[in-house]
Amino acid sequence: MSEEDLKPATYEEPEQRAFKPPSPWKWIVAVTVALAGIIGYYQWRERSKEQALRDEIVQTYGAEVEPVAQRVRAFRDKLETWVTQVAHDVPDSWADERLDLSGLHGASGVYLRIHEDSVDDPGTLADAGRSMGPDAIARCLGLSPLSLRGLYERATFVESQWLERVNAADDNLRLRVIKDELDRRTSRDLPVLMDMVQSDYFLLAVQHGSDRREHPVDVYLWDLRRDALLLKTRTQARGALIPVRVGIGDTPYGTAPPPQLRAGVTDCSIASQVREVAGSRSPEIESDMPVAPPPEEASEEGDTETLAPDTETPTADTETPTTDSEAPSAE
Repeated sequence: MSEEDLKPATYEEPEQRAFKPPSPWKWIVAVTVALAGIIGYYQWRERSKEQALRDEIVQTYGAEVEPVAQRVRAFRDKLETWVTQVAHDVPDSWADERLDLSGLHGASGVYLRIHEDSVDDPGTLADAGRSMGPDAIARCLGLSPLSLRGLYERATFVESQWLERVNAADDNLRLRVIKDELDRRTSRDLPVLMDMVQSDYFLLAVQHGSDRREHPVDVYLWDLRRDALLLKTRTQARGALIPVRVGIGDTPYGTAPPPQLRAGVTDCSIASQVREVAGSRSPEIESDMPVAPPPEEASEEGDTETLAPDTETPTADTETPTTDSEAPSAE
């Protein structure tokens, strides 16, 4: 075969390709690079906004909260030191001769009632402060202090650990929640904390046993302006509320209910003993019931006469007697 007979192979239909067309890699790469750039820019922008918000929270906390937080922490440490020093003592009854409880009626103060078993460490003391319930001891003294329960409930806001939440937040949504909380607590909690820090006195009641009615309660009073103890005493509640029914005219007086041992009466009894230590004598009531005439004398009169007991009306500052007597009547 000669070279002239050799010819290159050709497609019978050159207009149609018989192999797969090449993929558009350059477009795929271009689109991928563009998407990566957009995502990277979005993440960079979010991180920048996140960091700006975090810096704003830290600056606001440092400017508005930290100065108050330092005073609150120092104030709480001072009170807790006093509490731990006296909680397990048996105090003698003593009061500063300059103490005038009536002069504290318009003063600002703080009040804490705590069980002696709750002062072993700051953790249990704080838990007991947060669970402190209401009572009438301060009210029966004519005082209106703020409960230290509010300080312990708000104390987490002024602790340095609060800012750890800011560093732990990993997105803008959580940071915005923290920022809203910061604004709300700055306007709501800081004024209350500042009122407590600027108090004039600290009233402490240390409870022994399971309740205040059957077990002693130690009461202490400090002057926060001079850091001086003003009063200390151990009290034992001995009051009772005696209901009385009085008959007027022909209305029968009936039978009075038995004496009631209520928490308010117990607390006012404690307060009465505190006033006595402070120099105010606690008034007492003595009541002598009249002697009823013999029944035959009453029958000769021909009518029925009701005798009312000649008793002294108790006032809000007096202790009520612990016996219950019925007024006699003669027919």
